[in-house]
Amino acid sequence: MHLIGVSFRLIMVIIGKEKIHINIVIISHVNSCKPTTAGHLIYKLGGVDKHFETFKYYCTVIDDPGHRDFIKNMITGNSLADCAVLIIDSSTSCFEVGISKDGQTREHALLAYTHGVKQMIC
Repeated sequence: MHLIGVSFRLIMVIIGKEKIHINIVIISHVNSCKPTTAGHLIYKLGGVDKHFETFKYYCTVIDDPGHRDFIKNMITGNSLADCAVLIIDSSTSCFEVGISKDGQTREHALLAYTHGVKQMIC
């Protein structure tokens, strides 16, 4: 739709009605049931598509690998993300191990922050 040579989309952007696209990365320790949690989230959203939308946003879900052998893929996913969901294993000993000085959970959170992810849901 055009209005005097100006597109409808441009008008929506100008008045603040255009939806913003955000990338959400899901990160976790290798054994913290991330596939189960991510799969349940996508199921609750009504499908297996990695895209969904809210009232204000178009969202893309990025599933980061949790294994140390895939650090390169993790860095790529983190560098594309606007925000993150950090899945933390809350088992008795796993939580302490994950956030310890050399813990994977701590490492993943630090990598995400280093790559510009400033908002994280834990």
